[in-house]
Amino acid sequence: MSGKSLNEFKYALEKYSVHQLRPCARAIGVASPTTKNLEPLVDAIIAVLTGEVAPVVPSGRGKPVKNDQVDQEIINLMEEFRLQYASNALPKKEEIPVNRVETGAEEMARRFAEFKAQHHTMRVEDPNAPKEIRIENGKLPDVYLGQLTTLHNVSLLLSLNCFDNEEKIIIPVELIHKHDLREGDVVSCFAQKSKTALVATEILTIAGMDVKSLRRIKFEETMASYPSKRIQLFDCEKANSLAMKYVQWLLPLGRGQRGCILSSPKAGKTNILYEIAHNAKRLNENLTTLVLLIDQSPENVTRFRKIIKSDNLLYTTYDDDAERQVFVANFILNRAKRLAECGKDVLLIVDSFSALAHAYNQTNDSIGGKTFQGGLESKTLQYIKKYFGAARCFERGGSITMIGAVSNQTGNPADELIATELTAIDNWEMQLSDTLAVKRMYPAIDFTHSQVKQAESFFQDDEKSMDYFLRNEYVSTYGEVALRTALDESTAYGEFVKRIK
Repeated sequence: MSGKSLNEFKYALEKYSVHQLRPCARAIGVASPTTKNLEPLVDAIIAVLTGEVAPVVPSGRGKPVKNDQVDQEIINLMEEFRLQYASNALPKKEEIPVNRVETGAEEMARRFAEFKAQHHTMRVEDPNAPKEIRIENGKLPDVYLGQLTTLHNVSLLLSLNCFDNEEKIIIPVELIHKHDLREGDVVSCFAQKSKTALVATEILTIAGMDVKSLRRIKFEETMASYPSKRIQLFDCEKANSLAMKYVQWLLPLGRGQRGCILSSPKAGKTNILYEIAHNAKRLNENLTTLVLLIDQSPENVTRFRKIIKSDNLLYTTYDDDAERQVFVANFILNRAKRLAECGKDVLLIVDSFSALAHAYNQTNDSIGGKTFQGGLESKTLQYIKKYFGAARCFERGGSITMIGAVSNQTGNPADELIATELTAIDNWEMQLSDTLAVKRMYPAIDFTHSQVKQAESFFQDDEKSMDYFLRNEYVSTYGEVALRTALDESTAYGEFVKRIK
């Protein structure tokens, strides 16, 4: 089998002491682990993981255990073996008894409602599933939804919020080749229980579309074009915000742009990203809004969870290690790429690029290049530029818009290097002013140092002349505060122009 063989796994377990293995064995359902010595205990662990012996449920009776400290490294090793064993012990296609029947729309709806009532977080009611349903032993198989990823060298579905505490669904290699599945695809499928894991038996939809009607291109082969279509972020009735007036009228954000919000700490970057996420979701029905929070406080995560549904909000907090933070970031970027390949417009909000770069810099993948000031590795700069550079507009439809916070003026040379590299490839940039932030003026936008590259794609002729007038005459004469006042007192762009002139 690929990955660790049975003997290799057994040897890896025997490196640990019996006192380390017993709590982990108890956690996976090994019977009476405290009565077993090392070799019998390892054999019992393998028997449970391979499905030869059913796990037992602790009775809760008797004396409390002396040691219940589970070693996460051992648990991860067990999970890796379990998934690899399950993926290499899948039943052959002809061994699965299946009868295909036609059902009406009403019966199909009723059956899916029954699945939904079973309340499994990855079971879904999929309206795009085909009308032909597989009946196994007189019962419709369970329908699951997840994102395709590779974990422990096994292709499987994880829940869309990237938590791996649910049952994982293994995707056989035959289905991957048959449907040209790619890492990051959002897949719904039928699945059934094998010895030790759930296994997909049929793919129903990819990115919300029926597999028979799916047509897409590869991300690496797409032709990029300059963004020309705005993302709507301001509505005087639904989203009357001063920050969004800046973005809508003076710094338009287009579908396919790469945007940076630069400032020193505590100047309001996260607040602006929050408003962009909130308004983009409310005012753009055909735009998929994804949010990535890296190394954030629990309070900030809670704030975003109130406006973004859990499937589209991925986050890590101070409790997560660097590998987890990078895994989550790559997980959501892969989804954005696959959605864009299918012709969909995606907005990915990142808070922050600086935190993501620092996390990657702590992983083993960053080792081996040149080291700059502040301990920043050259491979880290290459990674964050590649990540940010994934944002683009496709000529034949589909786009990824990426906007995120970047820290500067922190006193850390690494932050300055990250900011320099990202601003070199962005085409939308917002600078926040420390002077305005100290005066508690929100948003603390420094308009004259903010810019939109290729702005002529968004501005009409009168808007171009207004932009030139504001930057070269009005702000230099009256100051940023006067511009803020005019924006704040206006409910429409025409009214704002009258106040300025």
